Amino acid sequence: MNTYLLLFLATSTLGARVKHDWRIVGGSDAPEGAYPYQISLRYFGSHNCGGSIVDETTILTAAHCVVGSSPGYLTVIAGSNKLSSGGDSYEIESIRSHAEYDSWNIYNDIAIVKLKTPIVFTDKVKKIELETEYVGAAVDCVLSGWGSLSYPGSLPDNLQHIDLKTITSEDCADLMNHGTLDLHKSAL
Repeated sequence: MNTYLLLFLATSTLGARVKHDWRIVGGSDAPEGAYPYQISLRYFGSHNCGGSIVDETTILTAAHCVVGSSPGYLTVIAGSNKLSSGGDSYEIESIRSHAEYDSWNIYNDIAIVKLKTPIVFTDKVKKIELETEYVGAAVDCVLSGWGSLSYPGSLPDNLQHIDLKTITSEDCADLMNHGTLDLHKSAL
């Protein structure tokens, strides 16, 4: 199965400031080390969102996870499938959200976090392989993160994952705007 980064980044978002309900529903515990690019973005030490390692000093995450935050309030934990233990901590040097991020409609919900020191790569810590071209609809992908498993619900300690299929930009916009999605249409 091909693995693609879902720039939607609902991968492990609490979404307290977001009007949508971000969850990993139907997921299961991820095997240890299966997603070595997955990080936990911590706000004053508590998990806030997930993200992906782009290179030694760059993390890709959602803008709603960092807007209004100072780099000193956040840290990145890499190399663990558990929120309660393990991994290495990295301090953040700078945060840059998309210039046209729209928090109400959640458009352009993407941000880059730069670290003060480079990440040490190991078998459990690696950069993600990003696609540079549009992959199309109905392509196999994986969603991973620590999103709540139910609503209301608490976060799981273990990293979760689920196999999904990509959808078109039009279907995504329909889902975001109306909360509905014709799954039969998106599978075509």
